[in-house]
Amino acid sequence: MTILRKAASHNSIRFAVVAAVILAVMLLAVGASRLIYPFDVGHYEACIWTPSLLSAEGHNPYAFATQPPFVMAPYGYLYYLLVGVGLRLFGLQFWFGRAWTILSAVICLFCIVRIAARLTRNREAVWLSALSFLSAITLHHWLGVHRPDLPALAVAFAGLALAFDLADGTNDSGRITPRVILVAGLAMLLLAGAFFFKQTAILPAAVVVLRCWQVDRRKLAILIAGAGLFFTATAMLLLNATSHGQYFWQHFALMQQVPYSYAMSLRWLLSLFKMPAAWITVGMIGAALLLEIQRVRKAENLPRLAHFNRFLKSPRALIVLYFIGAAIFGFITSARQGSYISYHLETLMAASIVVALAWDKLAARFNQRWVYQAFVLAFLIAGGFQLVRQARGEYLRWQSLPYYREIVATLREKMPPQSLGISVHPDLMTAAGHQYHFGDWNQYEDGRSAQLHQVFRQAVESKRYTAIVWLRPDAADSAAAEFPGYHLVPMKQPLPQGYYPVFLYLRD
Repeated sequence: MTILRKAASHNSIRFAVVAAVILAVMLLAVGASRLIYPFDVGHYEACIWTPSLLSAEGHNPYAFATQPPFVMAPYGYLYYLLVGVGLRLFGLQFWFGRAWTILSAVICLFCIVRIAARLTRNREAVWLSALSFLSAITLHHWLGVHRPDLPALAVAFAGLALAFDLADGTNDSGRITPRVILVAGLAMLLLAGAFFFKQTAILPAAVVVLRCWQVDRRKLAILIAGAGLFFTATAMLLLNATSHGQYFWQHFALMQQVPYSYAMSLRWLLSLFKMPAAWITVGMIGAALLLEIQRVRKAENLPRLAHFNRFLKSPRALIVLYFIGAAIFGFITSARQGSYISYHLETLMAASIVVALAWDKLAARFNQRWVYQAFVLAFLIAGGFQLVRQARGEYLRWQSLPYYREIVATLREKMPPQSLGISVHPDLMTAAGHQYHFGDWNQYEDGRSAQLHQVFRQAVESKRYTAIVWLRPDAADSAAAEFPGYHLVPMKQPLPQGYYPVFLYLRD
């Protein structure tokens, strides 16, 4: 009987591996399509170019918000520096930054699997956590896109995985040995560094400190927290001092003025739950929670409060609390104007680990192999369905390529060499051999700052820009009010269908 059970378990895991490979291949196909697409994929990728080049050239990218080339830099300095190295080596292109997001997704998957394996010691649970991550809509949207979200979380989760190994509590009797100092130092640098990829990557650091405290490595917790805060604060003060105070102004003062609405948060949350994979993930977690509540109610040998206290001292409690905290944090931050479904990327990464914990509970109640295989099949179908939709989006993007190439050809023909322009996709301007200002134009126009809005409008009214490439759907009807002194140039190619159109205006 034991041999038969082992064979059945082996077959189930093999089925899960096959499902993970299928989803991974589909994901890589979508990522490869984005990797080689020559223009912005619609997520404002080229807005990263100017601050990245400034960083690679030794300038502070946060010091040019109100002076040419008019740069708003909402992300972390280390991310800009990383992309800037690629721009300096290979010129203006997207593939370097996009390749980093694909690599970051692989690192995130490895860290999720490693943490799940450490917490459950259950191979079936580990593969379900991998499938949950691979089927997440937020990963599908952001894979192969020139953005800092996945790189930031890859760095943060690498530090988290290292610290969970370190805070195991079974080695070195809690002593701080040279090995502990080395690993803790690396984990601290990764966790602090994640903040300088994207400022919202802060929760993993708190989880690490709490885990060290849980296992009575309190000196280590204080060391990681103290050194991390010192490193972060010192870097922030240095960036602020060399940007004449604009670093704090952009990242903290102005962020308080961004228009927000919790109706928008609810909209993104509902968008997330339109995807079947999200329901499977939440359903597994909810079912495991109900089983655990029933188990505690029936337990007679241990008071309920003791059950709760024992749970709080476990690493599983920290991951569950991290998942809840990430969900709340994602909901709050996605209220800001300009947010996207990607604000829940960290939530679904944490949820993928909780899925492993959930199956570890469910397996004791539902030990039939078909139940596990049903979950595997559900993740495969749900993830495959979403990736087919992503593939359709890639098809529509490539169908729009002739339109964008005509925009570039018109810019090259109508503008004098080395002219200056404004473009919602700066890559269109540079592809035509021209320079641009206001790479991240949206931050000047989203209502967060009357000063920034005035800077943008005064620049437009100066008529120093030969051409403006704009994104507004009603731009053709409001050109006189939006850009006085400019006229719309019609394209021969039809407007993209199912993809973002842009409109070209030339100075009269």
